[in-house]
Amino acid sequence: MKLLPTDTERLILANQYRILAHLEPNRADAYERAERMLLEGHTWALEALGEIELPQPQVSEEVVRFVFDVLDMYRVLNMAAQHHGIDADSLPDGAARFEGFDGNNETDHLAVAKVLQATGNRWTESLGKGDLNSHSPCLQMYERMLVVWRSVRSKCVGTAAIMSKDDLERIIAARTHPDCRKISGAAHPKARGD
Repeated sequence: MKLLPTDTERLILANQYRILAHLEPNRADAYERAERMLLEGHTWALEALGEIELPQPQVSEEVVRFVFDVLDMYRVLNMAAQHHGIDADSLPDGAARFEGFDGNNETDHLAVAKVLQATGNRWTESLGKGDLNSHSPCLQMYERMLVVWRSVRSKCVGTAAIMSKDDLERIIAARTHPDCRKISGAAHPKARGD
């Protein structure tokens, strides 16, 4: 992460590191080096210290909203599958089950999902308790599904409204990339089609 603090922020941070050096004597050397670098204007070198944990960049509102939309979609998919007597596990590739996000390529999305899972008060039916790392990219798949979901979402507002079986099947069909859908009556070997 690149730090570009103002002069006022540098002074505040330097003072914080001076206080930390007194509060945590076993890490005082690292804190004193950070204080010195800040006061001397060498914010570029703070990353090299290693002992000082720098904050991660803030997750964008766009990423958070995307994760919320995906989890909302999966909540309604599961409710619809239950309502229509469809076992979610019987659907191809567990299509009505949230797969998570790729830890290598979708780290911000995965981080948001993990925070939601840890707080345990929203989307518990979709997030579960397991590993949320899908180990393969999912964003394109979710984007295709969300296009269909957004077109039917207004019909599914409230606890009593359940999407139709046809809408459920259309969203699930959108998981598979169009190039990988049935070719001449035979299923294409590529499963998810990211």
